[in-house]
Amino acid sequence: MDFLNSSFFSALITLFVGLTAFILYVKKVNDNKRTVSKIIWLEIKATEERVDDIRRNSLNHNTKPVLRNNSWIENRHFIISHFDSDEIKMITVFYDVCENIELLRQQIIDSHIQSMHSKAAAVQNELVSMMKTELNFETVNAFKKNYCDLGEVFSPSEPFRLVQIEFDNIRYLTGSSAAEKLKKLSKIS
Repeated sequence: MDFLNSSFFSALITLFVGLTAFILYVKKVNDNKRTVSKIIWLEIKATEERVDDIRRNSLNHNTKPVLRNNSWIENRHFIISHFDSDEIKMITVFYDVCENIELLRQQIIDSHIQSMHSKAAAVQNELVSMMKTELNFETVNAFKKNYCDLGEVFSPSEPFRLVQIEFDNIRYLTGSSAAEKLKKLSKIS
């Protein structure tokens, strides 16, 4: 009983609790590294597949997002110590290029929406002017046919040109040393 009340026992318990807390902390840090590495690796793979899909099918207003989230910027502090400066730059440049492509994709979508609104306003104005004069169904039907044949009124070429430049500059990470380290950290085989 004296042992349980001794300062040695208290020190032993304190040491045990401290060691347990340290082990749990190290486990949590390693789990965070593995989770972040897995998220970034899967995000890179999905982004590379999206870019390949866009290259095959072209970019338009229906194209799905290239990069939904930039997990590298948000979480790199967990794993950056495992990469050399060239690998860090490679991953950062990959994400920067993909973010640029995503911004250009969004510009194309915004332009399409604005074009459709402008087209709808022009059609409405023309229909109103037709209604102010004599309402002739042949004229309205001819206008309707011409309207359907128009398609998009305007599609900006500059974002498409810039996307092509980004496609020419993108360097995939698959097969690189950075990718291998991500896979190793995430324990993906």
